[in-house]
Amino acid sequence: MVDWSRPLTRVLILKTGVRLRTLHDAAELITRRFGSVTKSAPLEHAIGLLLRAAETGTQADRKAATDQVAHVLRFNMMLRFNIA
Repeated sequence: MVDWSRPLTRVLILKTGVRLRTLHDAAELITRRFGSVTKSAPLEHAIGLLLRAAETGTQADRKAATDQVAHVLRFNMMLRFNIA
């Protein structure tokens, strides 16, 4: 069962002040902000990891997804800082 309400392993705070707390928050932002991007290995990897985390819900999969989303956001200079 896919559950997008599962939490990320840490809150990601964007420069705008928006806080990403769940897999849904992260997936929605990626879809909205990067929907028109056709080729990006890091972004494609983040999407795959988010889907896997939503499917399995394991701590390891949620951490991998959180870390990759943070990487994409940091690369695009959208991430302010992280709260542990």
